Amino acid sequence: MPILLIVDESYMTDSIRDELAQPDTHLAAIISGTAHEKRFDLLMQIDPDIDTVFVLYFEETRAMIDAIERLAAAYDVTVISESYNSTTDIASILDTMPDEVDALFTDGAVLSANVSVLTQTALRRRIPFSANAVTTYPGLMLGYGNEVTALSDVAARFASQLFEGKPFSDFPPEIIEPQLMIHVGTAEAIGIEVPETILEQADLLAYD
Repeated sequence: MPILLIVDESYMTDSIRDELAQPDTHLAAIISGTAHEKRFDLLMQIDPDIDTVFVLYFEETRAMIDAIERLAAAYDVTVISESYNSTTDIASILDTMPDEVDALFTDGAVLSANVSVLTQTALRRRIPFSANAVTTYPGLMLGYGNEVTALSDVAARFASQLFEGKPFSDFPPEIIEPQLMIHVGTAEAIGIEVPETILEQADLLAYD
């Protein structure tokens, strides 16, 4: 059965890559770029006083947490991590988040299903919150990921060419480069002044 897969770069497994490489494959992939290291680096540039970061990551992949632990060591930042799955009570995890945590870092999957509790926790504790998503929820100070419209446009192009008879094997995996969102209003609400050099890099600025 033909499959058009839209997948986060962190969740690309060897089995998916092997299937895409087969000459008779029925799988085409659009890969959502994540660049967790870049996002963490931006977070530290915005708030260099961060000492302890709480990282929520999907239990079936350690790509994000591995990347962050490597980079955090260079910044002399402590990482406290917690994995989650589809049945995890995120609110309970956040309720027991240690007092010393002064930044929250998650993937986009957990954000989409738990946006209210994540953003409210960050605002209540006055800590910066970052996720690999480009959305302007108050409370999400730094977003770095892909807009839904960008992924949809590529998916529509792929689908059109597939219906015209183009073989799946002619579709190399296409990576959609991430975009940067800074919620200036949220930064101000938690007492952070975002450097002008970061604001100039942003693809989207939010104030409300």
